[in-house]
Amino acid sequence: MRLEENNLMTKNILICGGTGLLGPIAGNVLSGQFSVRIHGKSKKADCQGNLISYAETEALLNKEMPDVILNLVALTNVDTCEEDLQLAYNLNVEIPKNLALWCKKNKSLLIQISTDHIYNSAYASEEDVNLVNNYALTKLAGEASVLMVDGMVLRTNFFGRSQTEGRVSFSDWVLKSLKAREPVNLFKDVFFNPLSMKTLSELLAVVINSPHPGVYNLGSREGLSKEDFARTLGDMAGLQHHFAKSVSFADLDLKAARPLDMRMNVEKFELTFEVTLPTLKSEIEGILTSEI
Repeated sequence: MRLEENNLMTKNILICGGTGLLGPIAGNVLSGQFSVRIHGKSKKADCQGNLISYAETEALLNKEMPDVILNLVALTNVDTCEEDLQLAYNLNVEIPKNLALWCKKNKSLLIQISTDHIYNSAYASEEDVNLVNNYALTKLAGEASVLMVDGMVLRTNFFGRSQTEGRVSFSDWVLKSLKAREPVNLFKDVFFNPLSMKTLSELLAVVINSPHPGVYNLGSREGLSKEDFARTLGDMAGLQHHFAKSVSFADLDLKAARPLDMRMNVEKFELTFEVTLPTLKSEIEGILTSEI
């Protein structure tokens, strides 16, 4: 049953790449409203398939017949994207294209999770693109196919307690380091405005229930530097952080360039979906009290 015929019934959601960091939490939240299936490499996934191949993509989707595809598949390691552009292209461009081709034929909705890495200025709007590495380049290129089939692109960043074995979020790393009193470097000149994975997942439900094609920045209001984020998290968790070192990005010798200011203007999303997004400090507090 296609999306336009399915408004009064449970939509079938397929989360591609759903065994990563965000997938388990998104699946848990969305399953409260929709019929959710998880695609991934893990044996815990409901289905597997090589989405780089259109033939395998088509076979998988013809079997699953989702009304909505939420694509979380991506090569997110910035240095790997710089070293292996072909791999970055396959995962960040080819897969969204294959999903989009199937959605066009079957009139399904494609929601692409993109990144704040395509920006490099304070509170950038959706038009203020500034690419500094291959990760940003391929993620932006992957958006084009989604938009051609009236899909939705959500540029975002997220944190929170991981439910995936072997994967840790930025906030997980901060808490672990502070609890162990390990010396860590905290960037004083890198800024962002992410959401918790729980809040992001709840907003995905809003988007699925009332889709509006296009590109949207989806983050918290009033962003912070990564240093201030970590120290705020430490304070709220009652942890000492005097042994953490304040550093500039230029102090480290990394293979790929990174944007220094990824804070996004989120007004378009708020106005379109009639919501008020939370502040980053309230999101930090939320991950310390939430069960998810």
